[in-house]
Amino acid sequence: MSGRTFALGDSYSICDPYLMIFYLWGRFVGMPMSDLAAYSRLIARVVERPAVAKAIAEEQLPMGQAA
Repeated sequence: MSGRTFALGDSYSICDPYLMIFYLWGRFVGMPMSDLAAYSRLIARVVERPAVAKAIAEEQLPMGQAA
């Protein structure tokens, strides 16, 4: 993911919110997500999107610090 804006390049795709969920699962099971800098930056960009932020709020997802 290094050097990309989103998972598949410069455009947001369905892959990005799926990767956000895997990121949350990783944090939930105790994976050191801070070791995955490019992944963390991707998730920070994803959660900035208005529709994603709305879904996070509605679903009450435990985002905490994304990056």
